[in-house]
Amino acid sequence: MKPSRWLPLLCLLLLAVFAVGALPMLDEESYLDMASQVASHRGQPYGWWRAWQPWGNDAAGDTSLFAHPPLHWLWLSLWQPLLGDGFALRLVSAGPWALLLGWAVGRLCELHLDRPAVGAVLWLCSPVVLLGLQLSLMVDLPVLALSTAAVALWSARKPELAGALLAAACFVKYPALVIWGLWIPLAIREPRLLLRAAWPFALLFAGSQAFLYASTGHMHLLHVLEHAGEIGRGPLMERAIGTLVRLGLTLTPGAGSPAAAGVAALPAGLSVLGLEMDGGVLLTALLAGWGGALLAMAALALKDSHSRILGLWALLCVGAVIFGHNYVGGRYLLPATVPLALLGAQHLERWLPERLQAFGGLVALPWALLGLAMVNAERQHAQAWAELAERIVLASPEKGVFTGEWTFRYVMRESGWTYHSPAPLPPGTLMATPLHASPGMQPQGELLWAGEVGGAGLRLVDLEQGVGYHAETLGPRPFAWSRGPLASGQLIRVER
Repeated sequence: MKPSRWLPLLCLLLLAVFAVGALPMLDEESYLDMASQVASHRGQPYGWWRAWQPWGNDAAGDTSLFAHPPLHWLWLSLWQPLLGDGFALRLVSAGPWALLLGWAVGRLCELHLDRPAVGAVLWLCSPVVLLGLQLSLMVDLPVLALSTAAVALWSARKPELAGALLAAACFVKYPALVIWGLWIPLAIREPRLLLRAAWPFALLFAGSQAFLYASTGHMHLLHVLEHAGEIGRGPLMERAIGTLVRLGLTLTPGAGSPAAAGVAALPAGLSVLGLEMDGGVLLTALLAGWGGALLAMAALALKDSHSRILGLWALLCVGAVIFGHNYVGGRYLLPATVPLALLGAQHLERWLPERLQAFGGLVALPWALLGLAMVNAERQHAQAWAELAERIVLASPEKGVFTGEWTFRYVMRESGWTYHSPAPLPPGTLMATPLHASPGMQPQGELLWAGEVGGAGLRLVDLEQGVGYHAETLGPRPFAWSRGPLASGQLIRVER
């Protein structure tokens, strides 16, 4: 059976399994908050407020400085009032993206590979992809689905639909604009193909920007770029090295190009030696080396007319992360997983004996097991933050303020507590702080409660060990085994 038929259902099944009992993880909390606030006035998509960077506690802050256009939380706002924040919301709101993404990847495999099922398996077994399917309320899944479908439709010579879907992707997240860097060089010999994609894109993109101008008084994309420097940004070199490390998780090493590894693996691996790291140097260097090999594989593919589109696509996606993002998280590399999986499958077709090619996808099994372990680690960490919040609420004689982000912020907010950005607090205020979830500045006060949740395990975020899969600014290592608690926090009463 063609992958474009079974891969969508498999993606949906995985998304549904990951959604069972899942709490809001990472920035899912923020999108749920924004969606709930705009549900009654969707014509004002930035008519929400939350204490957040760069405006702190200033309720007069300009929320249209938020870097993303609003299609994602507007979409969530349609379903959240009906379905709540749990399993049903994930399945109904994210299910269509999983189906579209599975179809698009499967179709691209059919267009570029002799054995398309191998490419589909390599892609689905990527830890980056599996984590992307688990974080189903994040902005990354819909933009990946729409932009990948746009490329698939372009490759199938349906440029009008491709342009329309790319405009929708750009109304979710602006980095999808890099796809034009893929299409323009490929259309030099067929400019009419480019024009057929350009007119629906221009019409829909201009319409979306006009809608935002009418609701905010700003040309949103220009407004965001003008104020980009107000958002915290990691150093370029560390972001580039962090990209190599996380790129090493996008595709199993069993599907790589020996030639590319010989060119780039050693210098890329050695690049991590300049980082401040508390252990895990060898693993981080190996991942960076493999990431460098994948980058070289994409660059070498530019010489091959059969693979050029895939190499260029991967390079554009990686370049957008290094030069366009404030920091690098594994989920930002999701768009690169598709062309890299296809390139890896092409290499398997070249060097595997024909009788073994049908089993080429088995080389991805170790990476799939790693991915599932990382999915479980993310889930366990979210549950620990939720349990920590619940313990603090039970230990407190009254409601107060709190710092922290992610699942901890979601549970505290749902419990009626007030989020607090760094600012002086009145004496006697109760303040709850998670020590490992972006706690912010700590005022002096009387300690009323302190506790820990969980024990040793795999971590994707551990500030003390320099682990930060979701941002190299949290730590250079994408994962590590930790013997410390999953979550710890405290409750204090600010000094009188």
